Amino acid sequence: MAYPLNRSEFWRFGIGSEGDEGTVTWNTMASGIDDMSGLVSVDDGLWHHLCASYDSGTGEKRIYVDGHLDASKTAHEGNPLGQNPRYGFIGVGSEAAEFDGAKGPNQYFKGVLDEFRIYGRALSEGEVADLYGIHAYIYGGCSEGGVRLGVSEFCCGVSDGLCVGDFGIFCHDPDCDVIGCPGGGVRLGGSDFCCGVSDGLCVEDFGVECVDPDCVFSGNGSCTLPVNPLSGSGSDSVDSSQDSSPISSPAMPFSPLDFLLMSTVAAALYVALSGNSESIKKSLSDIMSRSRGLDIQNMRVDPVIVDGVDVNYVNLDGVETEEVVLRNVKDLQFIDLSGLKADRVVLEDISVYGDINLRGAQIGELVVRNVDLGGDLIFNCDTSPGSPISSLTVEGVKSGGDVSLELDKVDSQVGNVLIRDVEAKGSIRAYLDIPEGFDAGNLTVEDVTAGGDVRASLEGEGEGYMGDLVCRNIKAVGKVSVDVRAEGKTAGEVFLESVTALGDVSLDVDSIEGGDVNDMLVTGIVSAGDLDVDVSSRDGSEVDGLRVEDVRVSRDLSIDLRSDESSDFRSVEISEGVVGGDFNLEVDVDDEADMSSVDVHDFSVGDTGDFYFDIDDGSRISGIDLSDLVFGKDFDLDVDLSDESSSGSVQIRRVDAVRDVDLSFYSVNESSLGASVSSISAGRDFDIDLLSEVTGSDYSISVLNAVFSGLSAGGFADFDVEADRYGFLDSEVNGFEVGGDARLRLFSDDVGDLRMDFEGFDVEGDAGIYFDSADGGEFGSFIDDWVVDGFLDMRLDACSGSEMGVDFNFSEVDGDFYLDRRDDGGSGSVYYGEYDVDVGGSFYDFNHLNPDLGGGDEEVVAPPSVVSEANPVVEDADDKLHYMLPGGGSGWMPWDDDMRDLFSKASGGLSVEDLTPKELCDILYGDSELNPWRDVEDDPYKIYEGVPSQDSGDSSTVGGSDFNPPVYLDDYGTLWVVDDKGNYQGFSYDRVKEQLDAGLGMSVDPTNLSPQTIFGILYKDHPEHNPYSNYESGLYGGSGLGYSVYDSFDYLQYTQLITLRWERVFWMCGLDTI
Repeated sequence: MAYPLNRSEFWRFGIGSEGDEGTVTWNTMASGIDDMSGLVSVDDGLWHHLCASYDSGTGEKRIYVDGHLDASKTAHEGNPLGQNPRYGFIGVGSEAAEFDGAKGPNQYFKGVLDEFRIYGRALSEGEVADLYGIHAYIYGGCSEGGVRLGVSEFCCGVSDGLCVGDFGIFCHDPDCDVIGCPGGGVRLGGSDFCCGVSDGLCVEDFGVECVDPDCVFSGNGSCTLPVNPLSGSGSDSVDSSQDSSPISSPAMPFSPLDFLLMSTVAAALYVALSGNSESIKKSLSDIMSRSRGLDIQNMRVDPVIVDGVDVNYVNLDGVETEEVVLRNVKDLQFIDLSGLKADRVVLEDISVYGDINLRGAQIGELVVRNVDLGGDLIFNCDTSPGSPISSLTVEGVKSGGDVSLELDKVDSQVGNVLIRDVEAKGSIRAYLDIPEGFDAGNLTVEDVTAGGDVRASLEGEGEGYMGDLVCRNIKAVGKVSVDVRAEGKTAGEVFLESVTALGDVSLDVDSIEGGDVNDMLVTGIVSAGDLDVDVSSRDGSEVDGLRVEDVRVSRDLSIDLRSDESSDFRSVEISEGVVGGDFNLEVDVDDEADMSSVDVHDFSVGDTGDFYFDIDDGSRISGIDLSDLVFGKDFDLDVDLSDESSSGSVQIRRVDAVRDVDLSFYSVNESSLGASVSSISAGRDFDIDLLSEVTGSDYSISVLNAVFSGLSAGGFADFDVEADRYGFLDSEVNGFEVGGDARLRLFSDDVGDLRMDFEGFDVEGDAGIYFDSADGGEFGSFIDDWVVDGFLDMRLDACSGSEMGVDFNFSEVDGDFYLDRRDDGGSGSVYYGEYDVDVGGSFYDFNHLNPDLGGGDEEVVAPPSVVSEANPVVEDADDKLHYMLPGGGSGWMPWDDDMRDLFSKASGGLSVEDLTPKELCDILYGDSELNPWRDVEDDPYKIYEGVPSQDSGDSSTVGGSDFNPPVYLDDYGTLWVVDDKGNYQGFSYDRVKEQLDAGLGMSVDPTNLSPQTIFGILYKDHPEHNPYSNYESGLYGGSGLGYSVYDSFDYLQYTQLITLRWERVFWMCGLDTI
């Protein structure tokens, strides 16, 4: 397949079809499909010129082979081809409706294509012949000594000259500056020599010759020159039987200029060696002066300077020199400096039709400036030059091919490398790979335009420094790629600025094994493809800040950031962009690595946003801030912390998604995560997943705190929340507008603690609330200010030693309210606080729990309180401990055998029913905010009345163990503590407090401690002086924590454990002070 553009829509041009292998096929589509094949086989291993045309004015289809008409027909009644846009490939089938689409049929062209052209009109037969003549294919001689041009039937007459121009070889006309030769001969090129009227023309691989008697025509119509053109005596005529037989084309077509120069040189040499006139000798000298080449190979020459001298080519392969200067030289065929060894090379103000080749050259300083070339500029060095490379500069270059500078592991210092103000029809590439122990300067590619790709790569390993990598003001038809790899090296800043590309744009930075990369900036990117940013810091490396801003991407934006193995990745800011496809952000921080804050804001995304943060194995991220984002489809966010990892503030603000929003926050294995989510809108469904758990025996707790506000969903809202196996999860939702149904699924299991409040829900559909607590899980929830237009299904399940507290207040349910509590009959229980719900439909209490329903079908009364003024602390038969609260009301906590044993140890054997509610809470919570009695000075249930006055002194006998209070601070700064005999012992308050604070690991008020505790701490190292050393149970209750020297558990650890335990129980019970 040479070039297809969908046979079913436009046309297909190729070689070979079923039954016609080797001939040209020309299939078109207008009023229907018309398949056409030529007659001449072209699969013979030779070069052929192929052309196909369709004239919509006449409906005529034609196929040409080597300038000849091969086949023709009329079709389509003159209708134009094609209806819908299609995109083709050269060399393989295509019916693609988009750029770079699917290929097919997969019939690949097996051969070589050159000079492929498409015209917007049907060419005439003469124009096709002229195109074929561009390559100087001249056919057999004509009668009477004329010259046949191309494959036309017309021969130049004997009185016409032969004009060689930029567009081929023509018979002479008034616009040709080469006049006819005297006597009707033929002039070759711009020479002064004319072939005689009896001579024909012979086309050779090396030019056009006059036909000599020693020129022998082969059977296929071609002619060859003998080894010695002077031997032979020949005839004056050419076999006219060859007139219609074409001479074979050269192995590869020459350009017009190739043909012009070679024909003039060959003709002049031939005539000069065989003639005698001075005019012919002078002509040879003139030709040599304009077509000679500078050809020096494998020798030492100092220096090589060509300035203002016209030469045909320059070949310095293998030359050693201090300096090469080519300046002010025009129309060079090529420059070959491969293998050159030079301290300095300057190519300036020159034009080259072919390539500039510096492959394998070893150059200390290279300057290529103000150069026009038709081919490639290639500098590739992978060996040591033996001295530093001070600089490489390519500036002001226009190239018809590629421009490439490559230094691959060169064992030398490298200075600055600059590619600036370059236009290339092909690709532009700059590549530096610096080995260990060597440094490199800046690599700059700026103000360049490429018909292909643009790529800049800076790599280095081992110790050393690499400068900045700057890519700025880039325009490319293909891709733009910037790569930095610092393996142990320190790299400078990286800039990718002001880039316009039809292909993808990418930045790939990798800092490993102690490497360091400074700040990176990606800005002003316009890409018709993707933008990919991949930055990693690994193996103890560092990466400074990354900024991505002001980007316009037609397809996807993908940003992948990684920090692992004790590496650092500093701040990241991604802002102000428009993305036509997806926005994918992945942040991976692993193995005790750190990453500073990641800030993403002000983006408009046509499709989906997929953001994933994975913080693992003792790592930390300082913060996450996502704000002012708009997605044309979905927004998915996953924040996953595990294995002793932590995060700073996580803020998600002002995000709109046309379709779904999915938020997931996970804290696993002693990790800590806090998040604030506000003003998030989903056009369809909204899904929130929260998880806090411990999965391994080597970890203690995990903590997840999340606050949600200002949420809205046009469709379904779903919460999946779980606190499992020592996971602590505390969350609240304030304000959620739900256009469809809402579902809350919360689960606390295996000693997990979960508290989550839901306030201000407006649900236009139905609502389902499903709470489950099992296997020692603890659960608490406030549900306030709800409006449900449909029905509400509420199911609460507590079993296997779990605890649950749920309040449902200030809410309205327009439909029915189904309340179902499930209890497996074991030690699980459900606690109900206050209920205030208006039910427009029916209320179904499947467990007969009778909350006070303001607008329900039946009036029900809450069960009476267990405690009273006469009995302020009561332990009931269901293993609950009830107590009065300040100002009335009551609270409760679970009170099983384990809790009784723990309290007995903590209080020195006190009985809870002998304590007042204030004394009970003071023992449990001390002066913390968890104590509902903390701010109450006068205990209304206090057993003791008054405090006796005491004078200062070392000790005083005051009676017995029933004296009150057992610990007293007088006005003189003396702390009095009663011993086991009822005697007071006096201590300096400041000294005792310092010892007590140190012993307990916290700041305490000694007057709130029992005598046993004070003496136990003061005489911990000298128990023989402790008056209570022989007592396992305390003699005094008061409001202090008990202490016994016979207890083997660590006191501080136990205090912290019991405080955490009661803290969770207290808020679960719905106390306002928490």
